[in-house]
Amino acid sequence: METDKNVGRRLYNCLCETIGSEEVVKARRQFYATVGYFTEKKHFSLVTSGSKAEGLEMKSDKDVMCLFRLVNVSEKRTDDSFLIPNNFVMDTDDCKPCFTQLKGNSCNYDSLVNWLSTPYGQELRFESGRIRHWIVSIFGLFRPVTLHGPCASDMDEYLDITVCLRCPVFIQQAQPWIKRERFWPSPNLVSNICSYGTLLVPIGTKDSPNEHLEWRMSFSVAEKHLIFSFTHTQLLCYALLKLMFKQAIEKKEKFNGLLCS
Repeated sequence: METDKNVGRRLYNCLCETIGSEEVVKARRQFYATVGYFTEKKHFSLVTSGSKAEGLEMKSDKDVMCLFRLVNVSEKRTDDSFLIPNNFVMDTDDCKPCFTQLKGNSCNYDSLVNWLSTPYGQELRFESGRIRHWIVSIFGLFRPVTLHGPCASDMDEYLDITVCLRCPVFIQQAQPWIKRERFWPSPNLVSNICSYGTLLVPIGTKDSPNEHLEWRMSFSVAEKHLIFSFTHTQLLCYALLKLMFKQAIEKKEKFNGLLCS
C-alpha cells in the first residue's frame, strides 16, 4: 500500500512538472482571461479555448475564436426580431443535429454582413464557406495559413483561429442536458453555462449539399467552465488522458481521426 502511495505521489509530482502546478495553471488562465478582456472591441471579441486556455501545457496550438458581435443570432423568429440590425434566425430543418443554417431576418444589414451573405430564394443566408475563406485571406496577409476545418491554421500549427457567432440562448437541442439527473456539475454552474448561450462556428456537414451554408454549434465555452470546476488532481487526470491520446492513440494510423481530444 505504501509503495502504491509513493508511486501516486511521484506521478502527481511528475504531472505537475509537465502540465503545471496549481499556481501555474491559475496564472495561465488569468493571462488568457486578461487577453480576452483587453482585446474586446465593439464588434469583435476574442474567445480562447483548448488546452492552453484551460491552463494546461500540452505542446498544442492556441485555439482562438473571434466572436463577430456585429451579427445577431436568434434561435426563433419573433414579432420584433426583424427590427434588429444584422439579425439571422437559426434554421435546422434540413440540417443534421448540432448544425444549422442562418436565415436573414432583419430590416438592415451592414455592408460587410451583406457581402458575407448569399441570396437563397427570397432570403439571405449567412454563408459559412465565405467566412472561412475570408478568415484565410485576412490572416494570410501576416503569415502562411491553411484551412483546417472551421479554422485558419498557420504552417507551424501554432495557432488555430476562426470567426464565431453567438446565440444568446442555450439552444433547444441542448435543453435536455439542463434537466439531466446528476451529482456534477452543480445547479449554479449549469445556470452559468446556460446564461452564456451557444456559439456557432463556420463549418457544415461534409456530405451535405448545403455544407457552405451550415454552421456547427459549439459548446467550447461550456467545456471551459466545466474544466475550470475541476480540482487540480482531477485536472491532472484529465491532462493524463489527453497525453495518452496524443502519444498512444493519435499516432496509430488506424485510429487517426477516429477520436478527438
